[in-house]
Amino acid sequence: MKLSQQDLKSIEKYCGEEYAKRCRALIERQKNDKVRIVNTGMVSSGKSSLYNALIDSGGEYFPTGAARTTTRADYFDCGPISYVDTPGIDVRSEDDALAFDTIMEADRILMVHNIRTGPLNRSEAAWLERIARGMEDSGGGRLVFALSWIDTREKEADYGELVENVKKQVFEIAGAEIPFFEVSVKKYQQGIEKDKEILVRNSGVGALKEYLEASAASYLEMKRDVDQREFAALMGEIRAILCEKRDSREKEKKAILKKARDRHKSRKSAWNVVYDYFSAQRKRLADLESELKQIV
Repeated sequence: MKLSQQDLKSIEKYCGEEYAKRCRALIERQKNDKVRIVNTGMVSSGKSSLYNALIDSGGEYFPTGAARTTTRADYFDCGPISYVDTPGIDVRSEDDALAFDTIMEADRILMVHNIRTGPLNRSEAAWLERIARGMEDSGGGRLVFALSWIDTREKEADYGELVENVKKQVFEIAGAEIPFFEVSVKKYQQGIEKDKEILVRNSGVGALKEYLEASAASYLEMKRDVDQREFAALMGEIRAILCEKRDSREKEKKAILKKARDRHKSRKSAWNVVYDYFSAQRKRLADLESELKQIV
């Protein structure tokens, strides 16, 4: 897959910035020999804490906190996987721009939602929709969803109903069933500290990690083919947009030419009337001159 800088500028000019970003992201993904798993979510969704658990950092390799702590795309390479941590969304526009650019370069996208806040809010839903729209060509196969902080609500009577509502939201926005995990970093950490396997297992972190590692291993075997298929599909979208714009321009051009011809025809018709009038007057004058000569 090759596109020059001029090609990318043309795509941005005629198809929009998002299409140009998708092209750049695919090119970058093709260069990378690791599976890039990029997280995303609101500030305090627990995505950085979850990453620390997934990489078994034993501390805070990825900074955590209730405030805006992640301000750039940080990464940690763990075997064939590169875990990439992005800024929380819906705080600063520059953070959102960085997060989206990084997400579009991902081989897998892990969206994390804090179940303490209830279902997805409007900003999260719009963000997920934007991600899904940006990867329509891959059928949503790159997206993984995790509910965090389940320990804060799982004992509530309506917990199961709440989880089903979130699943329904995700399905309706993404347009497909996607891998869905319920996790508790707190349980995982307590299980590790107290050496209690049941806490570790019930935390859901291990299940998520196993899925991501298995998914990465199988994806590496077909990464090039997947990227090429996605690139071909993206080029098909871009060609369709360009053809539509070309056809629209042709119609506009024909309409302008028709208008000019009609105007020219109208002016020519008006001048013909004037010409016919003066021709008739000239003939009449010639007849009068002829009669005058006969009288003289």
